Amino acid sequence: IDRLDAQLLSSCMHTVTARLNLLAAPHDLESAMAISAADIDKVLTLVRTQHEQVLVDLPRNLNALSLKVLDMADVVYVVMHNHTPDVRDAQRLIGMLRSLGYSDDKLRLLVNRYDPDGWVSLSELEKAVGLKACQTIPDQPQWVGEAMHTGQALSLVHDHNAVLQALREATSALLDTRPQKSRSWMQRWIGKAA
Repeated sequence: IDRLDAQLLSSCMHTVTARLNLLAAPHDLESAMAISAADIDKVLTLVRTQHEQVLVDLPRNLNALSLKVLDMADVVYVVMHNHTPDVRDAQRLIGMLRSLGYSDDKLRLLVNRYDPDGWVSLSELEKAVGLKACQTIPDQPQWVGEAMHTGQALSLVHDHNAVLQALREATSALLDTRPQKSRSWMQRWIGKAA
């Protein structure tokens, strides 16, 4: 961390696409335990100077490192399923975030693997948690499972599915852009033939 600069950071990044880089967590527990809140601050400050958007995937438990990331965040997404245990976890987490001074303007609720026939309806979930869901990602395990098991992007497995469309909408909302319009089957067919 003492010699961290733009060049070292760039060498640690994995290029996923031309516009998407990944900085993975340390492989071993010993390296992860050595990271301090000041180290996180230094890394994120440098990453922000080189990237338009920075997304950090945090565990649900709060500690000094995750609190540092949350303090630096513009928006905090609480991701959950519409199941009773997830509702209880989200209630507890959002209550803790509010008690730490995070306003509801900073908090967003995203319901992943949303099942309309799930244990908890969307309106019940929103009432219990105290936030409106900004986005739902439908549960389509056949496409997501195939993408995960084959190691391919979801768009390569099946480009025209509800999960991918919801992810595009969520990304567009985060980036404040318009989602890419889905082409009809006729437009996709003619485009391939042309």
